Amino acid sequence: MKNILFLAGALLATSAGATGTDAAGHAMTRDLNVCGLPAWPPAALARGAEGKTTVAVQVDSGGRVTASRVDVSSGHEDLDQAALAGIARCRFHGLAAAAATPTQWRPMQYVWYLPERPAAPNAELIAAVRAAAETGAAAAQMELGWWYQAGKLGNVDLAQAEEWYRRAAETGDAAAQVRLAGFYLQTVQPPRPDDARHWLRQAAQAGSAEAQTWLAWMADTGVGGTRDDEEALYWMTQAAASGKAEFQARLGNRLLQRADNDADRVRAIELLERAAQQDHAMASFFLARSHEQGIGMPRDEARAATLYRAALGRSNGRAEYQLAAMLEEGRGGPAYPAAAAPLYRQAMQASFPPAFGRYARLLEAGSGVARDETRAVEIYLQAADMGDCEAMRALGRLYQQRGAKDAYEWIGRALFCASREGGR
Repeated sequence: MKNILFLAGALLATSAGATGTDAAGHAMTRDLNVCGLPAWPPAALARGAEGKTTVAVQVDSGGRVTASRVDVSSGHEDLDQAALAGIARCRFHGLAAAAATPTQWRPMQYVWYLPERPAAPNAELIAAVRAAAETGAAAAQMELGWWYQAGKLGNVDLAQAEEWYRRAAETGDAAAQVRLAGFYLQTVQPPRPDDARHWLRQAAQAGSAEAQTWLAWMADTGVGGTRDDEEALYWMTQAAASGKAEFQARLGNRLLQRADNDADRVRAIELLERAAQQDHAMASFFLARSHEQGIGMPRDEARAATLYRAALGRSNGRAEYQLAAMLEEGRGGPAYPAAAAPLYRQAMQASFPPAFGRYARLLEAGSGVARDETRAVEIYLQAADMGDCEAMRALGRLYQQRGAKDAYEWIGRALFCASREGGR
């Protein structure tokens, strides 16, 4: 069952001005692809609110939003305000560069939609599930809790959802205990990590790998307490013993990160190999990094490239970026920047920050792509917004060559950025 809170990821953003040959509209579309989507208000999500919010913005010469307004309401005030808050965080470098008058109002539209909800259960099914739940059947109790949480019996009723999840958990059913813990961590506001930990420990002790990995995450992030690396590693190890690729990959990566002896490195590689054999994308990615850098094994860039290719499209842009860098630099074969360029673009579409600066560098040099210094500056600016020190340095250099007053600001920001990274 999919938790309704995950449906916010279905939000779409499109530019109403990006049609025809409108260069500014096309630039706005590119900028929007870099911006994060607005946060879906929990109350609107809970009541299933949908609609289209048409907003307009003005930007300054630096691409910052100076004014915004709602031109056409979605019919829901909270969705409209979320659209305005989301667009205010965007930087429209491409629009500022392409528009002759950057202060012109520019329209765009956010489409808020939820996948069609399944039909409500019929009366006969409701009666049967409720009867089974009342007799103590954990599966029926979880189903009834989900119906209340998802609003399938009318309005969303989190109190009733909690009640039925708790009753299921009290039967000793590990899946129900994990469900209740997730409810406490992800659904209720404010979250209740202590209650979640209580139920996760019961499920983990019964052998639930899912509960064990949740506990590892809580210890690793310090949710509801302090970070505890040793406890996180303990629960990761317990989960990996299940043989599931996801948990093997997590433990393998953790062991590589902290490995200070050969035994840890050997164990990490073994786990990653097992997970990669099960076609786990991130295991292939971590294993590729190990081959590329010679961590725990002799360096083998050809094998690294093969593993990166196995993870393409499934690593949030990371595999695309690493493979592109190898192709651009000629590692594992002849330099091939023309093949690197589309991989960088794919990583950019996944909003992987380092890819922006690398692709801008290709545009600036005309390496593998047509030379376009204006577009390079636009993308360097996007990369700089993401904290890329090299992009800041490139902007300082390019502006200095042009005699622009912004040159020294970017040189200073690059120096500060580098000093901050060096102190970490």
